Amino acid sequence: MLKKLAWKMFEKTGDIGIYMLLKDIEKESVVVNDGFMAREEVAISTNH
Repeated sequence: MLKKLAWKMFEKTGDIGIYMLLKDIEKESVVVNDGFMAREEVAISTNH
């Protein structure tokens, strides 16, 4: 949702700072998803 808001603000303003915020949000999203997947893999492997 924050990503969508940042994109809409960038579309309206063309502010490069908002675009950079959008890219930071995307990067953080990848890090969080990777961390979640790693925890899931550990949980699966320890339940055997």
